Amino acid sequence: MPTKFETKIIGRLLERLGKDGLNAALEYGIAVCGGNPPITKAVLSNSPEPLKTMLDAAFAVKRSRQKIAHEAMSAHQAEIIQARALANAAFISEFESARRIGQATVFLAGLTMAERALCKATKKEVDAAIDMRRNCVRSTKLKEILQCTDTELKRWSEDGRLPVMFRRRMPSSVGITLDVRHWDIGLVQEALQHINQWREDDVLAKRRKQGTK
Repeated sequence: MPTKFETKIIGRLLERLGKDGLNAALEYGIAVCGGNPPITKAVLSNSPEPLKTMLDAAFAVKRSRQKIAHEAMSAHQAEIIQARALANAAFISEFESARRIGQATVFLAGLTMAERALCKATKKEVDAAIDMRRNCVRSTKLKEILQCTDTELKRWSEDGRLPVMFRRRMPSSVGITLDVRHWDIGLVQEALQHINQWREDDVLAKRRKQGTK
């Protein structure tokens, strides 16, 4: 026995069938039934042929499409889960490699809290990484201390005179994530006594390079 609401829908469906024809009734039936099984069952049970067969076929097509879409979504989610698992495994492997060569602190210093938890680092390792962060400065502060230019900092970092201790992914003011360099403050302070010599060496290196052209 159809409910009052279902009876109203059936009445409107039959009204469209009698007034506007089969296609109008079919369109209305598909629209009002949607994904509601009780309403769909009531409409099919009270629809005359060939409207009933046409509605049944349309609902079957819709169910098939929904199934295909659901399966595709499930497959996509499975791929995402698998890719994430592989990435996590690779990440953990990288940490273990760093740990074996005594670079666990440096590796952890560049990570987020969630990434450190994923690595299952010990409290001692995490504390050491946090201490390293506290004893490091970024490029802006470093250039202020050394009174050097971006070009000089890039040159000295790349040729090993002032090596980057670690890099840390951090959000910028424009909404993008940057790979931010960090230098050990102890090395920075030590570099102060070598700045003039480094600059003289750079001038000589530039002259030698120009002389070979």
